[in-house]
Amino acid sequence: MKKISIIGLGVVGRVTSLMALEYGFAVDIYDKNSLSSEDSASYIAGGMISPISELDYCSSDILEYYSFSMNWWKKIEQEIKVDLKIKDTLICAFQQDASELELIKKRIRLTKNPISENVPCKLGFTGFKIPREGFLNPRKFFRSSNRFFQNHKKCHFFQKKLSNDLPGLEGSIIDCRGIGAKNLKNLRGVRGELLEVFAKNVQIDHIVRLYHPRYPLYIIPRGAGLFSLGASMIESDDNSAISVRTSLEILTTAVSYDEGFLEARILNSLVGIRPTFPSSLPKICKNKNSISINGVFRNGYLYAPSLAHKVLREII
Repeated sequence: MKKISIIGLGVVGRVTSLMALEYGFAVDIYDKNSLSSEDSASYIAGGMISPISELDYCSSDILEYYSFSMNWWKKIEQEIKVDLKIKDTLICAFQQDASELELIKKRIRLTKNPISENVPCKLGFTGFKIPREGFLNPRKFFRSSNRFFQNHKKCHFFQKKLSNDLPGLEGSIIDCRGIGAKNLKNLRGVRGELLEVFAKNVQIDHIVRLYHPRYPLYIIPRGAGLFSLGASMIESDDNSAISVRTSLEILTTAVSYDEGFLEARILNSLVGIRPTFPSSLPKICKNKNSISINGVFRNGYLYAPSLAHKVLREII
């Protein structure tokens, strides 16, 4: 039986570990934090699997990852609860920003992906829908995968901070440390901030992405009146608490879209540092004694299954 050592327990490390077990490897997982730690940018992420919506921020290369990744998430949902949803995504903007929305439509049309135009929007907004994009609940994924790793006979977890030369590890080594991998050239951190709220007066069951030239916002329904509101993109690796500025921007924009958020209760504020390269696309890097998967930025749940599969197939 082949042994594999995986470093890092963000979404990339977890997906790679799950897939390695699926492919018959014995897996050792290493992380500086405990298995139940919530100190990960992937834990506080939106969990979106929505490449077409991301074309405003990324190149069309992102579309290549969707099919395999979505099929893998559908399959893993049978064993590990991730609360996967497939819904239309509403992309909208204030009426005065309608011209900017047309630029986003143009980028999407160039990829020949369908959109639904002239959809009903809140008063003062205009928008369109992208059919059948996915999103899941990262907190449920973390908790479910923790239990899976603990109960699997071929999986062992070690809480240990490793140096960059990765001494003493067995088998093939896959480094999934995200921003913690200081040895990768041009890797940088981008701060993301998010609020979790309970809003009993808001009736939204799909992702809403509100375009704004200064304060873009997404609204993700989690069920039972719970919503994730985010998220900032700040060029910084500062991991301190959410700023007043970001809190005001997120909440003001959310309320402008739906006044039901005025009476919402703020349950949690979350901050994570997301790893990215200048291209905003992920990379697989072959190092002296390991392979690194890194730079998934704000689309870790979209990228991770495809990247993990590619690396594991090479090892097999």
